[in-house]
Amino acid sequence: SKMGKKLQPLRKILAQDKHASSSTASSGYSSLGKRQSATSESDDQKGAKATKKKSANAVDWKSLEKQQELDAAESEDGSDDEDTDEGSEEGGGISLDGNLEHVMEDYTFEFNDMREEYSEGICTMLRKFIANPTEAYNLATVITAQTIVGTVVNCEGGQDSFAFATVLPCRKVEKVAPVTSILNSLSACLEKSLRTKANEELQLLKDCLPSQAAGSASTTSAPSGGAARTGLLLHKRFTNLPIQLVGALHRNLEEDISWAQQQASDEDDELALDESESSTSSASKSKKSASARPSNFFAEVRNVLLLCECAVPTEGKSAYALGDSTCHSVLGSCSDVVFACFEDEVYLQHASAAVLFRPPKQHCLTDLVALLVPVSKLKTCVNGICELIPE
Repeated sequence: SKMGKKLQPLRKILAQDKHASSSTASSGYSSLGKRQSATSESDDQKGAKATKKKSANAVDWKSLEKQQELDAAESEDGSDDEDTDEGSEEGGGISLDGNLEHVMEDYTFEFNDMREEYSEGICTMLRKFIANPTEAYNLATVITAQTIVGTVVNCEGGQDSFAFATVLPCRKVEKVAPVTSILNSLSACLEKSLRTKANEELQLLKDCLPSQAAGSASTTSAPSGGAARTGLLLHKRFTNLPIQLVGALHRNLEEDISWAQQQASDEDDELALDESESSTSSASKSKKSASARPSNFFAEVRNVLLLCECAVPTEGKSAYALGDSTCHSVLGSCSDVVFACFEDEVYLQHASAAVLFRPPKQHCLTDLVALLVPVSKLKTCVNGICELIPE
C-alpha cells in the first residue's frame, strides 16, 4: 500500500506527462495544419496576386497602345497643319481672316531748284557712281551750287532728295578728282583705239573731252575747242521712285537748259545795247562791265556728255571684252549692255557717239557708257522717255 501510494503520484505524473505529450502532439498537428492552411492560403493569395498582376499588366499594355495611337494621330494632324501653313506661305502668305487692313497714303512730290541742303541726299545717290564718299559729297556740293540749271525731286515740305538731274560745265566737275580720273580713263581708251584705226565717232567724242583728260600734267586749265561747248549731264534716282516722275524730271531739265540759253541770249542783247550807249566811256569802265558779265556757257553749249552706269552680262559669250584701256562702240541699240536706268537707252538712240569702257575701280564701281548727245536732240529724247511711261 505504501508502494501503491508512492506509485500514484508517479502515475499521475506519467498521466500528466502522457496528457501533456498528447496535447503537445495535438497542438503540433493543429499548428501544422494551420501552417499548411496558411501556406495554401498564401499560395492562393499569390496566385490571385499573380492573376491580378497579369491582368494589371494587360491593362497597361492596352492603355499604352491606345496612347501611342492617339499620339500618332495627333502628330499626323500637326504635320498636316504644318504642311498647310507651308503651303499657304508658299502660295501667297498667311491668311489673317480679314484682320489685314490696307492703308493708302498719299504723297506729294515737288520739283525744286538746287539748294545747298540737298547735298546729303544727292551724295547718297552718287555713291555707286563715285566710290569714295568724301569725293561723292564734293561732287554733290558742286551740283547744288549751280542753281541756274538743275532739278531735285522732294516730298512736299521735306528736304530728302529722291532724284536729280543737272548739266555742269566741264571746268566745274574737274575740281572733283574721281570725275577727272574717269574722263582721263575714257580719253586714254579713245586714244588707244584711234591709234589702231581711225574712227569718226570716237574722234568726235575725244574732241569734246577736256584737253588735260588725255593725261597732261596741268589739271587746272580751262577746256578748249569742243570741250568748251560740252556739258556733263548727271541724273540719278532711287529705284523705287514712281516711274511717272521720271519723264517730268527730264522734262524739267530740258526746260531749264532752254531757259538758261534764252537768259544768256537776252543778257547778251542787253550788254550789247549798254556798250553801244556808253561808247564814249573809258576803257576801264568797259573792262569792268565785261568782267561783270555773267557766264554764257549755256548759250554756247552744243553737246552733253552722259556717263551711264551699266553692266555687261558675264554668262555666255559677249561681244565686248573689257579691260584696261579698252573701249567698244555701242552706237545705236545694243542688247549686250544693260543700263541701270531705262531712260539712258533713249539717249543712246539719239547719241552722236557711244562708247563702253571700264573706269578705274577705285573711283567708280560699275562699267560706264559715255554718250555724246546734241543739245538739239534733248527734247526728242524727253518725248521718247515719256512715251515709255504708262499713264
